[in-house]
Amino acid sequence: MLFRSEQSSQYQQEDTRAKSVAIVIVDTLTTLEKFCRSMPLDWILNPQRDFSAAFVHLMREPTENIHILSLECLEQLCLRGKLSYQQWMNWIKELPLVIQQTNQQLGYEQEYNQVEALASGNNSEQPDALAVQIDFHRTLSRVLATIISSHLSHVTHGKRILQQIGDEGLAFANYLRLLVDMLHHPSGVIASAQLNLWVALLRD
Repeated sequence: MLFRSEQSSQYQQEDTRAKSVAIVIVDTLTTLEKFCRSMPLDWILNPQRDFSAAFVHLMREPTENIHILSLECLEQLCLRGKLSYQQWMNWIKELPLVIQQTNQQLGYEQEYNQVEALASGNNSEQPDALAVQIDFHRTLSRVLATIISSHLSHVTHGKRILQQIGDEGLAFANYLRLLVDMLHHPSGVIASAQLNLWVALLRD
């Protein structure tokens, strides 16, 4: 019994420490989101200190909505419409895999919350995963659409993209497939977040 008590105490300490670190990251991302609006892109996206790589990495972390704040930082960068073709294509290639990993992490967290609720004696029905994740999915849908709509010239002038050949053509097709998959979400707000993108693509 004493051993279990010690384990519980250690677990609580680690949990408190993790949440404290998460709060620091949240404050940092909140500040960086403002920087992403106006700081020179060659400073933020410098290969030696590419902040966008950190944002993409933190998309995998749902604690304290860090994944949503990371997306909002990426959104501010792409809204400026000044990403180089290579930087833009790197996002097109990386984000589908990162989102898959994020969804896996969200699933683990949902299972963890259910176990925690049962351990504390709460036998009430847990909220649906899609309802819990609605803010993330809405932000994700909007940001994924914005990455393309704010850089349509990269699409219209990219022969490999238009012909769907090579790594770039396949990566873009995979990215569009992810956007289309999100349109099947039962909430209309997910689809409406992409409306401007599809109108722009049809127009161009």
